[in-house]
Amino acid sequence: MVNDKDDLYKRILTARGLTEEDLTGSIEDLPDEALFANIDSIAERIREAIIQNEPMVIFGHDDPDGITSTYILYQYLNSCGYQRHSYYIPNRNIESHGIQQRFIDFVREGGFKLVITVDNGISAYNGVEELNALGCDVIITDHHLIQPEMVPRAYSIMNPQLPYCQYPFKALAGVGVALMLIRYLANKWEHPIDPAAYFWAAVGSIADKVPMIGLNRILVRHVLEHFDEVQDHTVQFLLRNYSRVSTITDKFNFVTYTSRLIATAEKKAGITPVCALCCNYRMLKPDCLKSSKNKRIIGKASLTGSLVFWILSRRILWAVCLCIMTMMT
Repeated sequence: MVNDKDDLYKRILTARGLTEEDLTGSIEDLPDEALFANIDSIAERIREAIIQNEPMVIFGHDDPDGITSTYILYQYLNSCGYQRHSYYIPNRNIESHGIQQRFIDFVREGGFKLVITVDNGISAYNGVEELNALGCDVIITDHHLIQPEMVPRAYSIMNPQLPYCQYPFKALAGVGVALMLIRYLANKWEHPIDPAAYFWAAVGSIADKVPMIGLNRILVRHVLEHFDEVQDHTVQFLLRNYSRVSTITDKFNFVTYTSRLIATAEKKAGITPVCALCCNYRMLKPDCLKSSKNKRIIGKASLTGSLVFWILSRRILWAVCLCIMTMMT
């Protein structure tokens, strides 16, 4: 039996693998992103692509972590005025994980000079070799464990699991790595981050089930404590169809349900969750929506109105929304 409240508090922290810093730290206390290995060369290559107006494609993974990673990086480059970037999310129903032939053909046909992977790529040795043969530079941002004998010969790699990486927190999700890259670019280029990037980073981190300690916990708590400041049009639309968000628990549940919406979305006729986040539905042609050929979606458009189209065009997803709202009433 525990008689001392302080002792009970400490035992709870220990049992959950937490420290006092986990409960009191803020975004301002995060480690310097410059501690990531290779991050300076990555930033320089991206800057060069923007200045030279080179075509670039962000290659994401088809799960909530990869989708949110793709979204926040795409949106940040968009906010910088860059307009020659696209994204590619493979359809898991017809493509295996990682860099496969369909994507290599897409890069060849599109004449892309730079590929940035998010939440994947660290095991794509053969895929990177084929992209290199096309004269396309590959930047890998990933969080998965590394097989030393299979590290791709990419232009540069950003991964906290690299043995020579000095960044102290290793348990980031893929979207956490993407966010740290964006934070570094924002500081180096003196161009601010959209606060909504933190919301989507929290969504992806929770969905990927990374441990809620250290930086991950700070990130989620920042979103909960600054909830009104981290909303974009998509978040505001979802909130209008959610029964109530007033307490911290309501906010956490909303973030969790958002991750589930992304995770359970259908991929039919080439319309994917990242399309919903990044694309304006008014700019999608009917033949693009119907074509069975377009099993992946390549986006270049604004955010406004997109998730409305996505949700309403998916009966199963709309049913999920209704179930969630019913549960919350």
